[in-house]
Amino acid sequence: MIMPIEIRYQDNGTGVIHIGTGRIAGKDILDAKSATFASEKRTARYRYGLIDYSQVEDLDISRNELESVAARDKKAAMIAPAVFVAIVVGKDLVYGLARMWQVFIGDAGWETQVFRSRSDAEAWVRERILHKYGAEPTFT
Repeated sequence: MIMPIEIRYQDNGTGVIHIGTGRIAGKDILDAKSATFASEKRTARYRYGLIDYSQVEDLDISRNELESVAARDKKAAMIAPAVFVAIVVGKDLVYGLARMWQVFIGDAGWETQVFRSRSDAEAWVRERILHKYGAEPTFT
């Protein structure tokens, strides 16, 4: 079975990339978050996340599910507080939901940005990781 969200771990576990395609439900995002944050030790290593939803055609998520996603991210931010998260979207609906997530996550400590192109998102993350850690992230 093909999952609507592929998870890739980058740069010796300091980066995580979620790639969504097609139709995604709130449960799919919650499942991806559960996998991403399953280990506190792994979570503590994260420096950046890239959420690529540029190929998502439809995102069916309720407000409660979106708040649950934000709550999981806030919990992870307590373990890994200085993470850069770039979200790439194509559809206007997905853009709006990503901006709502930013509001829900609030002042958790993560620096977040929503982009319309993956290259812009990668450049934003690269600049921050280079500045803070002196290392260049890879995006494959």
